Amino acid sequence: MTSGLWARVRRYYLAGLLVLAPTALTLWVAWTFFTFFDGILGGQLRARGISVFGLGFVLLNLLLLLLGWLTTNFLGKRLFLVWDGVMHRPTRRALAAPDAFASCRQELDPHRLS
Repeated sequence: MTSGLWARVRRYYLAGLLVLAPTALTLWVAWTFFTFFDGILGGQLRARGISVFGLGFVLLNLLLLLLGWLTTNFLGKRLFLVWDGVMHRPTRRALAAPDAFASCRQELDPHRLS
C-alpha cells in the first residue's frame, strides 16, 4: 500500500506541475511585456510630463490582438496548409479514410468561423 500511495502522490505532483508550468510561464511572459512597455514608453512619457495610467496594460492588449490577428490570418493559414499537406501524403492515407481528413479540414478552417 505504501508504494501505491507514493506512486499516486508522484503522479498527482507531476500532473499539478504540468498544469501550473504553462500557466506560470504565460503569466511571467505577460508580466515581462507589461513592465517592459510600461517602463520604456511610460518612462519616456513621464520624462515629458505626461502620465498615462494603464499604458502597459493597453499596449500588452494591443500586442496580444496583433499576434492573434497575425496568427489567424497568416501564420495559422500557413501552418494549416503544411499540416494538411503532411496528412495527405500516401503513407498517411493508409491510416485513415480521406473523408476523415476532409471533415477535419472543414471543421478547422479559420475562414469558416469568420
